[in-house]
Amino acid sequence: MADTGITNVDQCQKALEEIAVTEWGAVCKAFEMVVLGTIMPECMEECPVDTGVLKASIPLCSGVESNSLACTATIGAGGAAADYAVRQHEDLTLHHPAMTRGPGTTHSRDVVMSKFASFVPSPAGQYGKAKFIEDPVMRHAPKMAQMIASRLKGRGGSR
Repeated sequence: MADTGITNVDQCQKALEEIAVTEWGAVCKAFEMVVLGTIMPECMEECPVDTGVLKASIPLCSGVESNSLACTATIGAGGAAADYAVRQHEDLTLHHPAMTRGPGTTHSRDVVMSKFASFVPSPAGQYGKAKFIEDPVMRHAPKMAQMIASRLKGRGGSR
């Protein structure tokens, strides 16, 4: 082996491996923050609501796992009501009536959903939609790397 003039090669290699692990952990944490802090809430906002069970199941069926090779996100819904969740997500013909709190009083969810009017395939005054998981994921997929980088910069910069 040729002499490179570098001393303490083993220590340098160990330090570089530790930095890689630390940075990878930061990347995975930033990914988790984007998925659970941005995309999942949009899935919940676009989820059709009747009793609220389906919407409430989204955080319970979602999460991020990571190891030294990959960060993986799961956004799901349904739990025990998985068949119901699949139908609500996939059936484009379903309409989801707005909930009210008495005559002439609109539920606050109708106000929240009004900003997603372009995504709601049902008549005005209704909220929720099919593809309530797929659409937010697909909207954010092209900019995922930028969103993660932005989170890393927000923590003091990446290397």
